Amino acid sequence: MKDQHRVHLLATYDTLCKYVADMRAAAVEGRSPSGMGPPLMPMSEARNAELMGCLERLLQAAEKAAQRYCAEELRGRRRQGPAATRMWVSILLRTLEDVVRDLAPEHLEGKFGALSAQERSFFSALVSQMRLEIEHAKRLVG
Repeated sequence: MKDQHRVHLLATYDTLCKYVADMRAAAVEGRSPSGMGPPLMPMSEARNAELMGCLERLLQAAEKAAQRYCAEELRGRRRQGPAATRMWVSILLRTLEDVVRDLAPEHLEGKFGALSAQERSFFSALVSQMRLEIEHAKRLVG
């Protein structure tokens, strides 16, 4: 297995851990993964037990794969360098681009119906401003 494969496997394992933690927070504790908004209604204990069992088995399978192919990397885990930070910030910036795209007038109108000319102008300017900030942030990240 090449280094690129191992790096990808570890990144995928870390991502799975994060998402399972987010699902546990939402389903069991009633905390929104966004960290915003009102609390969520936790799912029933019986459903949570079954769900958490599924997710725990999923994580165990991923950990087994990581242990098999990346045991040394897992033992020697330490703070990653600036390239890893830039990679994750770049991924999050691309996600922001998708979120901002949802505010574009053509998207809003296609999904929810016509906007007034004033609203269309407002959202067009808002999206343009946000896109400029994202592009600036992407240049800063490199």
